[in-house]
Amino acid sequence: PTASLSFALRRTLDERKGATNTKIESSNTEKEKRRQIMSASNAILDDIDIDGATYKCVWKQTLDDKIRADVTKFWIDKIQLHPSRVEGRLPELCVVAYEGDTLIGVSTVTIETMHCVGVLAGFYRCSVDPAFRKRNVATELSARSKVTLEAWSLANPDEKLMGFAVVVESPNLTAKSRNPVWSRTGLTLVGYRGYQQVRMAWFDHARVEA
Repeated sequence: PTASLSFALRRTLDERKGATNTKIESSNTEKEKRRQIMSASNAILDDIDIDGATYKCVWKQTLDDKIRADVTKFWIDKIQLHPSRVEGRLPELCVVAYEGDTLIGVSTVTIETMHCVGVLAGFYRCSVDPAFRKRNVATELSARSKVTLEAWSLANPDEKLMGFAVVVESPNLTAKSRNPVWSRTGLTLVGYRGYQQVRMAWFDHARVEA
């Protein structure tokens, strides 16, 4: 009996040790993945110039007076947003694009439940000055908004933000919408709101309830 008990005890300890090692390896893997994503994100979270446009991350940041004034004027003049709605939209700002001192595009994000998968996602929208719509500004705003949200999600795990999403509203995207996956952002068709496509890209660190 003593020998059997010792054998059983050793086996139990070995199993626990193995489980502990597995947890440590899993933890290290998660930490490394988090480090890699944050490292990759840093380059985009900084201001960056592409094709003469400068992209600035402003998500969850205090806006300086110039950006606040520029966005207010842009929304009222370019997309005819009623002045009474501007203040409520400012906290949704994610990325802004400038050419020189001129604001040429903005992205906003609202955090909502993606009901088809039961997780929170950042729903993205953007507006671009019509004079700059042939310069891929919207594409860059989308890509940078996704990375910005992913980095913020990693830094704020209690927010449980798991992905980046969009409701496709622009008729200019009709041809592109035939592709179920958009390669640049990973936005994948997951459903519809009325006749409009709903797309989502999971963050690399996202997890769902088993």
